[in-house]
Amino acid sequence: NPHLINQEKYDLLFTVEEVNKLVIEGVPFRDAYKEVGQKVNNNEFRTDKRVNHSHLGSIGQLGLDRIKANFEAAYSYFNQH
Repeated sequence: NPHLINQEKYDLLFTVEEVNKLVIEGVPFRDAYKEVGQKVNNNEFRTDKRVNHSHLGSIGQLGLDRIKANFEAAYSYFNQH
């Protein structure tokens, strides 16, 4: 079911996104974590369920070309020795 994630019971999955958004805006991680945690504890956490993975290694930014290049270099090294 592609719309399963739209159920309210899955909203808390997006707390990490909210913390990340605050950190990108300049809020120190510890403060962002506390702020989002307080919203969750007070039943005030709301999410637009948008995901913005921007760092290498995240969903949509896997860096498979780099992984492949590193693998090929290592594989080539062991084949030569």
